Amino acid sequence: MINSKTIFLRLFTFLVILNSLVVTSCQNEGINLEDQNVGISDENGTGEENSDIFNPDGTLNINTEPSAINLNEVQSGDDIAIEGRIDLNGQSVVLPSNVTLRYNGGEIINGTLDFGNESQSVVDGNLLNRSLSVSGNIRLLVDVFSFRPNRWNIVQGPVDYATALQNTLNLEQLFLYAKGLGAHTFVIRTFDAYFEVSTVTSTTSNQNFYPQKEAINIPSDFTLQMSDNTILRTFPTEGHISAALLAFDNVENSAIKGGVLYGERDIRTYSPNDDNAEEGTYLVMIKAGKNVTLDGVTFTKGSKGGVDINSYGFYFNSNYNPTDGVTIQNCTFDENRAIALAITDGRNITVQNNSFENTAQPTSNSDGGVVGYAIDIEPIRTRDNVTGEIIWWQYVENVIIQNNTEYNSREGSFTIYAGNNIQIDNNDVQNTVSWSYPFNSKVINNTFTAVSNPIKPAIIAGGSGDSVFNNEISGNTINNYGTGISANHRDIVISNNTLNNCITGIQFKNSADMQVFNNTFQATTSGCRGIMGHLATMNNIEIYNNVFNITSNALYFVQLNKAAGEENNMVYVHDNNFDSAGPPIFSNSNGINLQDNMIGNGVQLTNASNVTISGNIIDANSSNGISLTNANYGIQIINNDINYPQSGNYQCIYIQNTTSTNEVSQVGNSCN
Repeated sequence: MINSKTIFLRLFTFLVILNSLVVTSCQNEGINLEDQNVGISDENGTGEENSDIFNPDGTLNINTEPSAINLNEVQSGDDIAIEGRIDLNGQSVVLPSNVTLRYNGGEIINGTLDFGNESQSVVDGNLLNRSLSVSGNIRLLVDVFSFRPNRWNIVQGPVDYATALQNTLNLEQLFLYAKGLGAHTFVIRTFDAYFEVSTVTSTTSNQNFYPQKEAINIPSDFTLQMSDNTILRTFPTEGHISAALLAFDNVENSAIKGGVLYGERDIRTYSPNDDNAEEGTYLVMIKAGKNVTLDGVTFTKGSKGGVDINSYGFYFNSNYNPTDGVTIQNCTFDENRAIALAITDGRNITVQNNSFENTAQPTSNSDGGVVGYAIDIEPIRTRDNVTGEIIWWQYVENVIIQNNTEYNSREGSFTIYAGNNIQIDNNDVQNTVSWSYPFNSKVINNTFTAVSNPIKPAIIAGGSGDSVFNNEISGNTINNYGTGISANHRDIVISNNTLNNCITGIQFKNSADMQVFNNTFQATTSGCRGIMGHLATMNNIEIYNNVFNITSNALYFVQLNKAAGEENNMVYVHDNNFDSAGPPIFSNSNGINLQDNMIGNGVQLTNASNVTISGNIIDANSSNGISLTNANYGIQIINNDINYPQSGNYQCIYIQNTTSTNEVSQVGNSCN
């Protein structure tokens, strides 16, 4: 059920649609709306009309010659084709039951057709226009209503504020009008108009602004279908108003297909100084929508963003009414300020086969606002001050982001602040995917390709606490990043990724309870390391079955597990193939078990403690097999097969005299 601004105002406006024509069409002083044209194709996009009674642009080819038909003589059951003009001259004609009126090049104007409440009559939507009122029990000939702009009271092109506001009221009421006649699809072809959506139009005592109510609302069980030549533009707003051009407000089974939704990012007035970061208008807002689809839509120049998905009420309240079931597919998001797609509350959301371009990049007339990610999943949550329990104010779950492309976002591609079962799958992106507090979530099968020298890693897995668990990073291909994966905190599976020419493949910081396996690290660029833990904490980390074919150290652990309380931390490294130009390095590090690996270029320990090296095949081409320098403690070297150079001053196991022999246990090693 649609939430209109007020029944009184909307009914009044509806009468205006049917009985009057707004002729004002002037340019708002100080705003050059002419500059907001966007290129459009010649494609009609929805055209099924090739008859002589339709023009190529989808408008009606009206025959204005008077019709010979006298509607007062129509009999029950008649099926009549209107081929000429019937002017009712302000009169009302009462028709018998079960009449069918078809458009065949003619029109009926300037009056009222009363079909009666007992009738089951049918009327062709192409006969309807602003000067013809209809009443009674009627339905459309087909459930598709084709919007003919020149027959309705909506003004195209640059207009003033009052006209843009009237456009908004009129288009929404025309949606309701068409639906009331049985239309499930509303088709717009060649069309370009501005709509004002930042004004409180309520006439009640409650004058609060609600963006979803002041937007052009899409009804339930209704599809707005547009062509590439359809442009709906946001009339310039100003100040802290956060508005929306179109809205799905507590409706179900509704869709927008095709068309261009054009924001006012570069022509609106922002607040001065730094107070404007979160200002602006979304192009579509979905609030408590059920089974909503956006398909093939272009979202551009949204002054806050492209699409906003949220719900009614708070998650912990009995009146909580979430958005449930949204599909966004085959869409283009381009040059939207701050965010292309914001999800703050909702469930069962699929975002697939879309293109996200130039999100939050500054333009000549506006900055990039806050956030800076193409997709931002950011429900609000807090903790109880006494119990520490998480309080979910908003909740996001069961989101799939798949088969999308992203490039040139200011801060990153996709970010998950919090949520349950968020899956980012098989996307082709240039910028960072990050998370903070998700659980049961996955970043899988994506391709990351850096286009310059990115500061941020391809994937940032961050966030601590008991709400972060059972997350996965798998099957991704990561090309040319400074850091491929930054893995912080706990309970992450990192598997089957391919990291190409990354300066650091995987970096750990404060990490626990992770498995890292079946990854491939390869590089031809100099100085590329595999896995790094630098000034880090790593506990119960298992690294196994990985392949390293890189130009520097496969493992680089420096200042690892050295803080108080980290004495018993352990990292388990087993069954890997370290075919790298540099040796594994453990410097000022504690708690490492290196077992059953294939290792090229030896192993180096410096000021290490609690390290076990066992069962490895070590091929040292130009170094000591295992080298211990400075003071090392609690070192076990057991059952390794070590090949080292016979020429030069190299040793199978070199122990500098700064390490006590009592701190090194050597058992069953083979030196060749």
